[in-house]
Amino acid sequence: MRLSRDKVNKLAHVVTDAVADMDDVEFIEDRNTIRLEVRKILEQLLMQEARIDQSARMKIESQRRTIIEGQRRSQETRRVAVPGSQFSVNPSALLSGPQLTVGV
Repeated sequence: MRLSRDKVNKLAHVVTDAVADMDDVEFIEDRNTIRLEVRKILEQLLMQEARIDQSARMKIESQRRTIIEGQRRSQETRRVAVPGSQFSVNPSALLSGPQLTVGV
């Protein structure tokens, strides 16, 4: 998810304020230093997410197969068994009309 720098800063402020309000937490550094570290961590996480997203998009794109005009599709030449039936269907026959074959 893409977040603007202002939104990341606002989120860092909210996180820092929430941590400061906890009774069990005491800051050794000033709040601004903590907020900057929180912002830095958030930006690293967002960059990591963007890299993962880009990698997933590249993987999906590499799996996509373009069909060139005039090329026979594997679906048209292969017979498909109809689950729970003794019939098989030729997918290319679906384009020209219903044709069922008994037996598999």
